[in-house]
Amino acid sequence: MPSASASRKTQEKPREVMDAAEDYAKERYGVSSMIQSQEKSDRVLVRVSNLTVQKADEVVWVRARVHTSRAKGKQCFLVLRQQQFNVQALVAVGDHASKQMCICADFEKVFCIGPVFRAEDSNTHRHLTEFVGLDIEMAFNYHYHEVMEEIADTLVQIFKGLQERFQTEIQTVNKQFPCEPFKFLEPTLRLEYCEALAMLREAGIEMGDEEDLSTPNEKLLGRLVKEKYDTDFYILDKYPLAVRPFYTMPDPRNSKQSNSYDMFTRGEEILSGAQRIHDPQLLTERALHHGIDLEKIKAYIDSFRFGAPPHAGGGIGLERVTMLFWGLHNIRQTSMFPRDPKRLTP
Repeated sequence: MPSASASRKTQEKPREVMDAAEDYAKERYGVSSMIQSQEKSDRVLVRVSNLTVQKADEVVWVRARVHTSRAKGKQCFLVLRQQQFNVQALVAVGDHASKQMCICADFEKVFCIGPVFRAEDSNTHRHLTEFVGLDIEMAFNYHYHEVMEEIADTLVQIFKGLQERFQTEIQTVNKQFPCEPFKFLEPTLRLEYCEALAMLREAGIEMGDEEDLSTPNEKLLGRLVKEKYDTDFYILDKYPLAVRPFYTMPDPRNSKQSNSYDMFTRGEEILSGAQRIHDPQLLTERALHHGIDLEKIKAYIDSFRFGAPPHAGGGIGLERVTMLFWGLHNIRQTSMFPRDPKRLTP
């Protein structure tokens, strides 16, 4: 007959097994909400490469990819990786466990400068079927304005460099094609789409809240902005979701708006950009909403299934920027061998 002590051990064994399997992190998992540029944060993220001994005993925020992990009781051992840099971390589950978002891609900025071909019947003063494209995609921390502002600042530096270093060339072009000096502000003026609509309506233009800008209305808006703010370069933010591509991130606060923007020079668009949807479920929903065959974009959607950082970008046409900076009347004047729907030679 078993002793009382043996009986107690038999009864206590299941409790020991239960304790060992207890989930100490219950209701404390760091499942972050999808970043839709809902708010801007002053919190500074420290790169893994900068985690030196000088930061010992400091509280820092790090966003990196979880390379490996191993849990034991109330502790979790992690190896965080950011590009070629690694760091080992020990996470102890506490009452205020921090929530971190792990990104799977290590390319934070991607640039492309090269020829772009458009098979469109665009016989206008500002379209070419072959032009030099400047494209950028950039990951951001909290808000897509991080990307938008960096692109705008880059263009401003280009404008400043041209005016400071190439006045002789600018004056030479102006002798044949007279134009007012190009003006811009620092920081760049940013207007929301609803503000632009208000300015146009005040000028007598009738437009719906979700209607896209026509070329004449773009030019009129440029004149109104120049008159009110004295700048030739500005950003128009928060376009209606209905007029943007399916992969554009919706505005989390207004379902009819989007996290998208255009940049304008002398009343004409030179860049179109937006925060891209990096969540495959939302991307699928938006594609279906636009009537797109999911099978044709399966590889595109699948690329986000293993996690992707929030990111935004835009595309610039170099010839159009050149045309508008110099105040020329036709984009063909900026290309040595312009290509359009009616011109293939020379």
